[in-house]
Amino acid sequence: MPGFEYTISQGDSVAGLARRYRIEGGWRAIWDDEHNDELRRLRGGIDGLLPGDRIFIPGAEGNICETPSGGAVDFTAPPPFRIFAVDGSSMPSSAVPVNGTIQMKAIHDEGTSGTWTWSTPSAKITLSNQATDTVTITAGAGVSSGISAEEIRLTFAPADGGTSEGAAEDSSENESCEESAAEATSEPVCDPDAEAAEEPIGGPVYVATRITVISVAFSASPSHPWGYDGMGADCDDPTPAGQTPHLSVKQRSRGEVAVTVTGGATGGVLRFTSDDASIAEAEADGTPPANFTLFIDGKAGGSETIIRVRANADDGPICASLTVNVYQEKACTAKIAKVWDSTSASTALSRPNFSVADTQTAVREYYKQTVATINLSDYNSSGQVIDVNFDPGGAGALVLEAGRTSTGEQAINNAITGTDKKIVIVKDLQWLFNLGTASAVGDGTITLGSHITSDLMAYITPDTYQLGGPGNYEEVVVTAADVNTRVVTLANPVTKVHPVTEGLWWPLGGLSGDPAFVKEGSDSQEMVNKVIGHEVGHEILALRDLDKLECMMHFSNSRTGMKIRFKDLPRFYNPPGGNENQWNAISRP
Repeated sequence: MPGFEYTISQGDSVAGLARRYRIEGGWRAIWDDEHNDELRRLRGGIDGLLPGDRIFIPGAEGNICETPSGGAVDFTAPPPFRIFAVDGSSMPSSAVPVNGTIQMKAIHDEGTSGTWTWSTPSAKITLSNQATDTVTITAGAGVSSGISAEEIRLTFAPADGGTSEGAAEDSSENESCEESAAEATSEPVCDPDAEAAEEPIGGPVYVATRITVISVAFSASPSHPWGYDGMGADCDDPTPAGQTPHLSVKQRSRGEVAVTVTGGATGGVLRFTSDDASIAEAEADGTPPANFTLFIDGKAGGSETIIRVRANADDGPICASLTVNVYQEKACTAKIAKVWDSTSASTALSRPNFSVADTQTAVREYYKQTVATINLSDYNSSGQVIDVNFDPGGAGALVLEAGRTSTGEQAINNAITGTDKKIVIVKDLQWLFNLGTASAVGDGTITLGSHITSDLMAYITPDTYQLGGPGNYEEVVVTAADVNTRVVTLANPVTKVHPVTEGLWWPLGGLSGDPAFVKEGSDSQEMVNKVIGHEVGHEILALRDLDKLECMMHFSNSRTGMKIRFKDLPRFYNPPGGNENQWNAISRP
């Protein structure tokens, strides 16, 4: 099939070219021609064409059109040099990321030697190597004001001093034709009596291409079923300098992330590559707009790769990166026992019939970010509260002793049996750090028992505590605690005698172990679920306490968020110091 390559000028359209050259099948016959495959891939649609693009016109003779009288005339030929991508054969880039670089190459159709000059009137980009055939374009920190806002010009001076301008040639009929600038897509307006076009005046002829300086940003998609981190999602958790946002995806499943392109371009100028396609790949539906959803397909489990968002081509400049962690699902099981002591009325639960199924729903929501599924069931198949005599001393609470098993704890261990992980809910919890030696009135220090390890001693920090036992309490202020000698320094001397059966009482909302213990107290069902979720993190996922208020594993009941964090966060207890990455801390099957 005959045809020729046409260089797009400002005001051209594919529909106008189809009318100009009388193309059977109209604009679609041009656009769908196989010679234009690369152009379609690069520009996405006919509205994305730019001046300088070269499009194949099938079924037509180059630079010739019919006049209304049936004659033929020649058009002014374009300059015999073009702007290409740096490979010298494909279309030049249409976008460059902020602070990024791209290159373009000049090609002379006739191989004529001479001097190239690149220039730009844009303040958004700078050019280097401007007197060579290959120019480097560097974008600044600001995006373009609109699509194709930045122009790049190329001029050529032949070495022999001749002209590089596209002068018009006379036809045999000595007629000329030019298209109306005011209506670029209309039929050519030809005047048989017009003289041959003169060579342009006022400076050298140049060709130009236009680019857009763009910025690409990720944000959390509300439809993503698993975790994300560092995308500014409802927490003070921006991506650390030099790192990329993270996304977790279940093995052989699809997740998603929101993408926003600013600068005037759409997502159609972007390509998505994976550093390791066997781990994860990315895909967008069709030709995406400026705000769109990028789908992430997880492949192999337990691995990490980076999805690169590139401009124009698979090897184009990187606009943004996203680290994707693909996990095999971690399935965990635990039983919940609701316990009271009928001999101690104050141990009765406020919600003896709360739904374990509802708790499971809440806890699964907390841990879906790590692709972990928590299976909870009621220890008592009838859902009733279990009566255990754990408070023979009448404390009105389950008393646990730091570093050893208390009488009440042993009673529960004897009653709540089985190989499954267990979580016990009681009305109130008390954690006793027993004295190692009795204290006397006027003592400025106390010594805790030798069964209390240095790790447990780390919980005793400067604060206000109760010292003593039922009927013999006093308030003390701790100023220091030696984790090795177990000597605790007080702000003021003690005012009562305290035997070794008494000690410091540490406020407790829950305590890990098997079983783990959770205090109901006056907390809402939501808070009880959060504490259960926290203890689940300890018991069946091996997570530590973290010093992060917005985090599920924050050590205190004052937690306000239930996120699971990918980035390293400081541990709080057991032992103090060090960091933990919660997504990576969970062992995988």
